[in-house]
Amino acid sequence: IALVDPSTFNEPLLRHLADSGIVGVRFNLALGIGELTANSSARLLAWMKEAGWFLDIHSIADDLVPAMPLLEKSGVKLLFDHFGRPDVLGRPDQIGFAALLSVADKGNAYAKLSGAFRTSNQDEPFEDVAPWVQRVIQAFGVERCVWGSDWPFVNIGRRVDYGPQFEWLSHCVPNYHDRNKILWENPARLFGFG
Repeated sequence: IALVDPSTFNEPLLRHLADSGIVGVRFNLALGIGELTANSSARLLAWMKEAGWFLDIHSIADDLVPAMPLLEKSGVKLLFDHFGRPDVLGRPDQIGFAALLSVADKGNAYAKLSGAFRTSNQDEPFEDVAPWVQRVIQAFGVERCVWGSDWPFVNIGRRVDYGPQFEWLSHCVPNYHDRNKILWENPARLFGFG
C-alpha cells in the first residue's frame, strides 16, 4: 500500500509503484477530505479501478460520510481501516458507522479488523469494541474481513505490543477456520499473493 498525493495525478509514478508490487493506496480521511474530492482524485480512483488496486481508507467516526458518494461512484475496491473507528461510547446508529456498513453488501468492500487499542476505552481484550467488530463481521462476512496488527503503532501515547493485538482477534473470532480466512485467505486474495 502506498501513500500518494490524491490531488496530483501522476500516472508514471503509479505505473512504477505497480511494477514494484504496490496494489493499493491509503487515504487518511481523518486529516480531511479536501484533496479526495478534487478532480484529480477522481482520475486516481478511475486509474486504481482499472489497475485492480484497492483504496485503504482511514477514517474516524463520521469522517467517512462526506467521502462516501465519491467512493461508491468510483467502483474501486475499498478497505476500511480499524473497522471505521466508531465512537464506541456513542450510539450504535452513528452515521459514519452506518456509512461503512452500507457498502458491506456491494461486494467490493473489505473491513480491516485492526487498531482496537485506538478505538477502545479499555485495556485488553478491549471488550467495548467487541460489539462493533461483530457488527462489521456480520455485515461484511468473514470472507471480506482482514486483520492488521497496526504495527508500528505510531501516534499512540502508550506502549502497544503485537501479541495482544493477535490475541484480540482470537477473542473476537474464536472459530479457527474463520480466523484462517481473515489472516491468510482473504489477504492473499486482496493483496494478490499466495
